[in-house]
Amino acid sequence: MILRCVEFDGTPSVQEERKDLIFQWHFGDGSALDYGVIVEHCYDSAGTYEAYLSVIEPETKVVFAEEHGISVEIKPDLQLEVESHIIPNSRKVVFIPKVKGELKYDSITYLWDYGDGKFESADEPVHEFKLGNEFQVRAVARVVIENADYFMAKKITVTL
Repeated sequence: MILRCVEFDGTPSVQEERKDLIFQWHFGDGSALDYGVIVEHCYDSAGTYEAYLSVIEPETKVVFAEEHGISVEIKPDLQLEVESHIIPNSRKVVFIPKVKGELKYDSITYLWDYGDGKFESADEPVHEFKLGNEFQVRAVARVVIENADYFMAKKITVTL
C-alpha cells in the first residue's frame, strides 16, 4: 500500500472580513471530505487525483466559492539496484536487477545499455564484453502498477 500524505493549504483563500467561512476539501480519491484552512490527506495508491476546495457560507450552507482544483500526482517509492558478477576466466558479466519499495506491481521489464554499443531487453542478462576494460552499464526498469507506467534508471561501472 502506498501511503503518501499531502498538506493542502487554503490560506490564500482566507478573507480577513470572512474568517467564519467553512473550508471543505475534496481529495479526488473517493475518501471522506475534510474541513479546515490547512488539512493533511494521505493517499493509499499511486495515481493522479483532482483535489479542490469549496468555501461554504456557514449560515446558509451554500457554496460561497469553489476554488480551482489542483492535480496531485502520487508516485510509488521505487528504487532500482543492480548487482553485477563477472564469470571467472571470461569477459562475461551477469546482471541482477532488484526493484525495492512498492512490492505490489503488475509487471517489470528491463532494458540494458551495456556501454559498448549493445542493447538488450532481459530480466537477468549475461553479457560478453569484447574490447575494453571499463564500461558504463545502464539499466532502465519499467514497472507497471495499476495500469500506470513508472520508469527508473541505474548506471553502474563494470571493470574487467
